[in-house]
Amino acid sequence: MPKFYYAAKDGSGKKVEGTIESASSYEVVRSLKEKGLTVISVEVTGKGQGQTKTKQEKAQYGRVKLGQLAVFYRQLATMLEAGVPIVNAIKDLSDQSENPNLSAIVSNIASQIEGGNSFSDALKKYPGVFSTLVINMVATGEESGNLPKVMAELASYTEDQVALIRQVRGAIAYPAFIAVFFVICVGIVIFFLIPQFQKMFASFGAKLPPLTTMVLGISDLIIRNILYELAFVGILIVSVFAFGKTNKGKHVYANVKIKAPLFGKLFHKVVLSRFCRSLSTLLDGGVAVIHSLTISSKAAGSILLEDFIQQTISGIEKGSNISSELGKSFLFPKMMVKMVQVGENSGTVPQMLTRLSKFYSEEVRVAVAALTSIIEPLLIILLGGVVGIVVVAIYFPIFQLASGMK
Repeated sequence: MPKFYYAAKDGSGKKVEGTIESASSYEVVRSLKEKGLTVISVEVTGKGQGQTKTKQEKAQYGRVKLGQLAVFYRQLATMLEAGVPIVNAIKDLSDQSENPNLSAIVSNIASQIEGGNSFSDALKKYPGVFSTLVINMVATGEESGNLPKVMAELASYTEDQVALIRQVRGAIAYPAFIAVFFVICVGIVIFFLIPQFQKMFASFGAKLPPLTTMVLGISDLIIRNILYELAFVGILIVSVFAFGKTNKGKHVYANVKIKAPLFGKLFHKVVLSRFCRSLSTLLDGGVAVIHSLTISSKAAGSILLEDFIQQTISGIEKGSNISSELGKSFLFPKMMVKMVQVGENSGTVPQMLTRLSKFYSEEVRVAVAALTSIIEPLLIILLGGVVGIVVVAIYFPIFQLASGMK
């Protein structure tokens, strides 16, 4: 029978290593669990150690998409539920990953766990990839011994976030395309088409209609001052971004997003959906209420909500409940506050928050469809109106000249 090297932790958290003869790695895991040990890794003697190090040395960590993380969480949850040791599972997923950045990161995480670190501590080394919510959930799962369930919950949470992002992008994509197309069309008309007709009209020396004179004047003004206009736009963009990085700017922009016509309600519902889903995931995973509220407020994506939750935490620490505190802000609808209150009375707050998250996600989907149906014709009418005015302004004097020649 082959020999297996194993690494495990005893009841006090002390690392235990050794070799054992067995028919398979699954038999080794079963034997170690019967001894009360928590299995970290099991592998055939002499295999796997040099390869991981080489992979780490070559690794250059970069961006990892949220959808790829969702797949990683789901696969890891499935393997852990099947009884595969965490290091073995992570190594297998490292080899299977199509993203080289995620593959290298996961491989390094496996090495850190083999070196005695916990899974959550290993994740902390990559704050740009694994959020505070994920790290806290994993830590709670490790402490409770329920890591497979936690990973499954994280997979569901991340999948929901991916779906929400796609919905929002769907609302923006078509209007953005039409807007860019509009700008390109207007630019061609102003910088290329109108100047050609302006030369032609000047050669005839005829008196032009007021509409034509206005259009030609606007085109000439834009062309003559193009450098100043580009400089102004550049300064404006830099100023907007610089102001957005200040504390006051973040609050101003957050208010604008929430109260903006058409898109304000959509953004508000996205924030509520994220907050409810994050808070539900953390509370269901056993994270303390205060800590859960802090993390969820940051995951929601609104500094207004984040600031208010800090005030909520102060109230809860003084003996108040979540629903009473949430009811003090316009950010939280009465329906949401009432459902949270019912959850508090029945001890089902995580379940109520999950329902609210699904409700607001569906509201986002409906809002996206409604916005698309409104914005599409508006943009088309605007584009048609501008092009129509230009066409009339240019061709009307041509018809007049042709009539005069007859």
